[in-house]
Amino acid sequence: MSSQISTLIEKATNLKDAFEPIGCAQSFGAKYLETQFGPAAILPQNLIINCECDPEISLAERLTNSTERDILFSYFQEVGDKVETILSQQKRPLVIGGDHSLSIATVSGFKKHHPSSDIALVWVDAHLDSHTPETSPSQNLHGMPLAVLMGHGHKDLCNLYELGTKLKPENLFIIGARSYEQGEFDLLKKLNVRVYFKEEVDSRGFENCFAEILSILSQKALPFAVSLDLDVMDPSFGSGFGSPEAGGISPDELYSIMEKLSLETLCKMVEIVEYNPTLDEEGKTKNVITNLINHLTHARSSL
Repeated sequence: MSSQISTLIEKATNLKDAFEPIGCAQSFGAKYLETQFGPAAILPQNLIINCECDPEISLAERLTNSTERDILFSYFQEVGDKVETILSQQKRPLVIGGDHSLSIATVSGFKKHHPSSDIALVWVDAHLDSHTPETSPSQNLHGMPLAVLMGHGHKDLCNLYELGTKLKPENLFIIGARSYEQGEFDLLKKLNVRVYFKEEVDSRGFENCFAEILSILSQKALPFAVSLDLDVMDPSFGSGFGSPEAGGISPDELYSIMEKLSLETLCKMVEIVEYNPTLDEEGKTKNVITNLINHLTHARSSL
């Protein structure tokens, strides 16, 4: 971890309504196992929750093998509990992944903190991540978290913490999607989820689309989380993520929304996921993450 990141983390944690970093070192949901090394490249070890899952077994085996199943659910429980604890301390989790399946745990923990209120989620990603085991070609869990959170998929994952749906479809907003399969597209269409696909983002501008989401969330007056998969960026800006898709957005566009989120009182959690340091040529993607954290903390520290 660089001294620059260490300074940013100290800045992030010493403010009212501050961001509290958590590292989730896991890759059991991803194609590339090295995603588990992402948090250690960004955060000190004492802020990282490690997972002892065997990352190489299939999802079906993971959910039927009693030992692996217990490890998986214990890990998700630990991550979700940590999120809920930070929120109960009037701070905001800043989650560094790990693959995107960890959002099953983090958003469930977020919902646990708001048992009598709906929550909202903004999913910034090149993919829809809304498969079920019946529709997923890869059977990778990081392609399923949104379906799980809306109550579709493996029942035990859907019922993490409490029975049923954690997230209502009308409170989910996906932005930046440009690669997906028919099965997940059909599910989101059936549920009437608002998706800002690449074509709309290109036409209207990423920042304008994101501002519209914030406006809707302000009207709903719901606590919300933002989950950012680095693959939403165009791969020309960095290589440190496992599912690159051409035609993405720029880091500058992401920096702009981070400053807005820092000052947004309804924004209660931010995630940055899918960093793979073994693919990161010249550390370009790590520099983007550093700048994302900087923009997320700078606005509040200057108040």
